Amino acid sequence: MAQFYCFTEEGLVEAVVLAGQALAIDPSYAPAAALMSACRRAQRAHGWSALSDEDIAEACRLARQALNAERDDAETIYQAAWTLFYLAGEAALAAEAFDRALALNPNAAHAWTARGNIYALRNQPEAAIEAIERARRLSPFDPYTSRYAHTIAVAHLAARRFEQAIESADRGTMSPSKSASSCPQRQRR
Repeated sequence: MAQFYCFTEEGLVEAVVLAGQALAIDPSYAPAAALMSACRRAQRAHGWSALSDEDIAEACRLARQALNAERDDAETIYQAAWTLFYLAGEAALAAEAFDRALALNPNAAHAWTARGNIYALRNQPEAAIEAIERARRLSPFDPYTSRYAHTIAVAHLAARRFEQAIESADRGTMSPSKSASSCPQRQRR
């Protein structure tokens, strides 16, 4: 998880390796399956790593595996659902899964952020802003606060409030982000 949250190309590659090692030990371990799928989603979203169709299919399979594991883990559910929304376009399934994650943990800021994204992309701007503002209140020191501003910008865009969309996008661009230098490095033997 630490490598994933570095949110760098190198960190995601390392997170894929580590999640793969966990899945080799226990192929049914839902958190590792969700993490692997989330890494692939992030790699695709940012154009990091050339992912094959097989990599994408595997990410979707792992995300479904994680959701079907019936774990009461909001983080696992959120990661898997967001992957299926982004890589497979499964908006209804993702929305249902986010509802499940938030019922398990109403304080899951990342799940609120992803839920806000779906609202924004489904042209529900007020619900999107409400979800993002809740995520911001739950995690005010999140190192990736730019995600909040960017999602709110998309919501304002959907509502045709162009001035507010620009202002919010600008805030997201100016938000501090976590430095890769603060991320753990893999220990070499």
